[in-house]
Amino acid sequence: MSNSIETGIQHPARSCPGTRARHLILLIGLFSATGSIAEAGLVVIDTDATWLAKNSVPGVGWNDTFAFDTAADGGWRAAQNNDSPPCGINGCMIWWDGQFSPTEQVWLRKTFVLDGPIVSAYIQGGADDDATIWVNGNVIYDVFDGLAGPFGPIDIAPYLVPGSNLIAVFGDDNFAFGPNHQFAARLTIETAATAVAVPVMSPPVSMLAGLLLLAIGIYSLRSRVA
Repeated sequence: MSNSIETGIQHPARSCPGTRARHLILLIGLFSATGSIAEAGLVVIDTDATWLAKNSVPGVGWNDTFAFDTAADGGWRAAQNNDSPPCGINGCMIWWDGQFSPTEQVWLRKTFVLDGPIVSAYIQGGADDDATIWVNGNVIYDVFDGLAGPFGPIDIAPYLVPGSNLIAVFGDDNFAFGPNHQFAARLTIETAATAVAVPVMSPPVSMLAGLLLLAIGIYSLRSRVA
């Protein structure tokens, strides 16, 4: 055939290997499954100097409002930690001031944030002498017998929520036995983090992706030879 006739023949354009690779990625995406993961989180909260303390009656809302304005209420400060960290299984001993001070009563509060649904939650500790404990405004312990003693473990899971939480305590020392006071507690909370979607490729899809990549490689090699 003459050159003029050959030039008139229209040859189909060859597909670019890069285009085929993009098609492969799209195909893999269509065949991929979507899974989810959710990791449990453990939160341990001890009584320590991160708690706030006051030695006079606080304003309304101190024991049931997360956003209670302690600065506007006045008189709040970091609790006195009367232990040397690390604390024991019941937290550190805290009060407004020292363990043997003349301060008979104390108001304590601690706010914290949980990142997911509550799986389990317990509090245990000890009071010298008496105490009332609130979790998000719910009384979970209230003993006034004038004697020091331990408490818990107490199930507090029903009173916790994902997000903002508050624990508050009123402590009272029975001065009939002399000034010797403390409050100690540990909260152990397990949460289930929110499930996060993640791509999961099944074994058949992985095999298909490998075969398609091999086919693209062979086609690309033949194109270069041709």
